[in-house]
Amino acid sequence: MRRSVLGLPLALMAAAVAATATGAQESASVAVDFGPRTGYVHDLAGVIDAKSRNAIEDMSSEVRRKSKGDIVVVTLPSLGGRTPDDLAAELAQVWNVGYRGAADDPATDTGVLVLLSLEEREFSVQVQDGVEKFFPNAAIRDVVVAKVIEPFRAGDYGLGLTEAVRGIANVFAQRFEFELESGQAGR
Repeated sequence: MRRSVLGLPLALMAAAVAATATGAQESASVAVDFGPRTGYVHDLAGVIDAKSRNAIEDMSSEVRRKSKGDIVVVTLPSLGGRTPDDLAAELAQVWNVGYRGAADDPATDTGVLVLLSLEEREFSVQVQDGVEKFFPNAAIRDVVVAKVIEPFRAGDYGLGLTEAVRGIANVFAQRFEFELESGQAGR
């Protein structure tokens, strides 16, 4: 399955960034067991406050109910020598992020995995083919990156990730013609 990735070093986010497209490829890295997917937030780095976690869970759950799409957020203390793109792609596949419907169903392959690694200061947005059709890499830069730069610089990862998910959720709402009711008020 082909996926598109937006991978950005946090220190360079304000600079010009370029999205990269990657084909399905075998990773030379050994698979890591992150356990089963439970919910939409996997804060393994412990940087998301309760208010942000609840907002992300609410928006992601609403997107799932109204469009069958998935938005999953993962924070890690470290990538453990792996690239953020490879790890995000593996997690998206292992956790079955995104709806698997018929080829003509517009909700098929509509999964997004947002990955933040603190030690390497990397931020990656992994989108499936179905999402790429209505949310291309250039739009990800416009919608997501602009919203996370300042909160991340201030060390407020919860707010930055909430804003990223809000931007992604609003794109889903526009594409699947529903009103996003949760998470509309910022902090």
